[in-house]
Amino acid sequence: MRRLAWTTAAFLLTVLPPFAAAEPPAALTEEEAADGWRLLFDGANTDQLLISGDWDIEDGALVFNGPMPAQLRFRPDLGDEFTLTLLYRVEGTSTPQIKTHWGGLFGMGMTGTSLPRPSRPEEWQELRCEAIPGEDGQVAFHITTRPAAGGGVATAALLGGQRGGTFSFEMPPGTKVSFRAIKARPDPEAGNLWRTPWPYFGMAAAALLLLIVGLLALARRLRNRALAPAAVPPWEPADPDLPQ
Repeated sequence: MRRLAWTTAAFLLTVLPPFAAAEPPAALTEEEAADGWRLLFDGANTDQLLISGDWDIEDGALVFNGPMPAQLRFRPDLGDEFTLTLLYRVEGTSTPQIKTHWGGLFGMGMTGTSLPRPSRPEEWQELRCEAIPGEDGQVAFHITTRPAAGGGVATAALLGGQRGGTFSFEMPPGTKVSFRAIKARPDPEAGNLWRTPWPYFGMAAAALLLLIVGLLALARRLRNRALAPAAVPPWEPADPDLPQ
């Protein structure tokens, strides 16, 4: 009986495919840490990401695969001169976009380009984006992608923007997009500003409050003018030369 059990176990180990090992969490090398790099996504922690839409974490990857559009931004302020690297994979018929936004609260300016699709859906691509500030407040985003496993052909794209803008990935509905090992080397002068929705909500609330106060002041002024008594001409004594 024992021999039969050992024989069955050996047969199953030989015939069945081995279980895939879990993807190890991403980490910075000593050289990267000394060079000022930050790990924005290690495979589990999303505290440094701003995510909208349906998403999940699968085997150390941030996965978007919902029926509605989704967006990925980064919470820390990277500044106007930074380098960003990550691994990504696209499975589906639509094409994700890389976009830059600038122009204050409502993002009045925007440029975008398609995220290059790998030749095989299961193939991971490596993306590298370098933001380089120029003259007159302009920023150029140099984007390079290549197969993470080596070989293949590298592709390049150039995006324009302005200082103080943001950088995002836009995922269309019905397409599975996965990200891993997101790292960035921010501008040393970027400071510690964290991009959260609350400052934008605060600015919108302050603008609305100022509008309400202005309308109330205007209404009060119009009301006082309507209630003011009609002007009476000043009294003048009668002319003594006129007959009484």
